[in-house]
Amino acid sequence: MFFKERVKKRRVIIFGLLGLVLILSVFLSYNFLVTANKTKSPTNEYEAYYNRITKTITLHQLSTGAKWQERECYSPVFLWSPDGKYLARNISSPHGNRRAEIRDLEHSVVYTTLTKSNIQEMYEETRTHNQSTDECIEITKWLDNRHVLLEFLWDSDIPGESITGWCIYDFLSRTIIYLALSE
Repeated sequence: MFFKERVKKRRVIIFGLLGLVLILSVFLSYNFLVTANKTKSPTNEYEAYYNRITKTITLHQLSTGAKWQERECYSPVFLWSPDGKYLARNISSPHGNRRAEIRDLEHSVVYTTLTKSNIQEMYEETRTHNQSTDECIEITKWLDNRHVLLEFLWDSDIPGESITGWCIYDFLSRTIIYLALSE
């Protein structure tokens, strides 16, 4: 009788541990395989992450528990403004183009940044005659709470060569403060 109870206790312990391992593995799989680029704002009020399965971005306001899911995208990179009020996102399209946008978290407004055509309209030296729609425009750094460093790249008219450069961009007034081409 005593032997049977010991065997029964061992089975309960073993199955309990197996259940715990299963739950833990599901949790870890979700956090490491499904979610990516998980990041918190400098104030720890917001969290942003990317779901690799649904291809969506989730913004989570930690103080209230509110969550917002955003449209389908690919390979996002998140950059928080120093005050944590804005979230810059560099997002790829299914075709590989990169674009940047900034989300105002307090007012739920999304600011699209410059496009190839915006830059080409203002700066003749960036213009091309080719009809290529390939472009890469990314925010690489916050300079303060309203100015970002944008880098850009697209095909030039000369095969195999690109037009590359960077600019300081005031996203609130939608103006370029300074633009430089790379050699």
